[in-house]
Amino acid sequence: MTETLVPADDPRPGVRRLTLNRPGKRNAMDNTLRAELFTAL
Repeated sequence: MTETLVPADDPRPGVRRLTLNRPGKRNAMDNTLRAELFTAL
C-alpha cells in the first residue's frame, strides 16, 4: 500500500493547496516526492 506524498485539496474556488506528506523524513525532497509535486503542479 502506498500513501500519497502530495495530497491536494481545493479549499476555495481558484485555490489549490498542496501538502508535503513525508513527516518521517522531515519532508526531505527525494525523486519520488519531487515527481509527485511536479505532477500536482
